[in-house]
Amino acid sequence: MPKPFGKSFWQSVRAPFVAVKCRICYIPVPAGPRAAAAAALTFRASAGASAHYTVNVDAAGLVKLWRPGRDVAVYPTPIVRGRTYHLKVVASGASIRVWLDHGASPVINTVDGSYAAACSG
Repeated sequence: MPKPFGKSFWQSVRAPFVAVKCRICYIPVPAGPRAAAAAALTFRASAGASAHYTVNVDAAGLVKLWRPGRDVAVYPTPIVRGRTYHLKVVASGASIRVWLDHGASPVINTVDGSYAAACSG
């Protein structure tokens, strides 16, 4: 099993284009109300994070792109707790694409113009 890790950053550059690569991993947590359910990457966030896009790798078996109040796109796929996953997000204008595990094609390729530019982290 991979070693648990956790690094975060906040890039306060307001731009209509963002490209982010990261690796995320579920850190084993005992079952119960605090059990880990998803690992995520947030981008195009407002200063208070009330407006943002987030990509989750969810233990329920999906990769989900969402913003407050709405799931933008969902890609069903088996997810294993404790495994490291690689995400790549490219947002250009209203176009948002998400790759999983260095795939040749994005698993999510959608359009949502709610948040044109903001912080990433």
